[in-house]
Amino acid sequence: MSTYLLVHGAWHSGRCWDRLTPLLTLAGHRVLVPSLTGYGDKAHLLTPEVGLDTHVDDIVRLILDEDLTDVVLVGHSYAGPVISSAANEVPEDGESAADVLPVTKTGDPKAAGGCHRHPNCRRACSASPIRSPTAHRRWCGDWPPGTTA
Repeated sequence: MSTYLLVHGAWHSGRCWDRLTPLLTLAGHRVLVPSLTGYGDKAHLLTPEVGLDTHVDDIVRLILDEDLTDVVLVGHSYAGPVISSAANEVPEDGESAADVLPVTKTGDPKAAGGCHRHPNCRRACSASPIRSPTAHRRWCGDWPPGTTA
């Protein structure tokens, strides 16, 4: 089974995945939900030097230190650039990346890059307990109706 590495967006922590983690675990996957440097339980490490490069390094180090293979990187919002950059720095071991709710203008399918077509992104969103058409329009306006709601 895959290892899901769920990366939070700005102003969140790994705890933002608390509702999704048990669903993926029940499906037999290993799930890791780290907090990036400067957030959550690592808030005390925030300095002016902490930024995107630091957060990419957080994820790359975790993948390499834990010797992870068959990794599914899932990033919410700000974590999109984090996981994309991390995926480019890690040796190819079957990892894939999905940017859930990317940092884009809502409703612009060109800006979102067609995340709804990515099978891992679809799986992550379909596991979400949120089934609100309003939430779908607001956060996933570029996705076909019924994909997330």
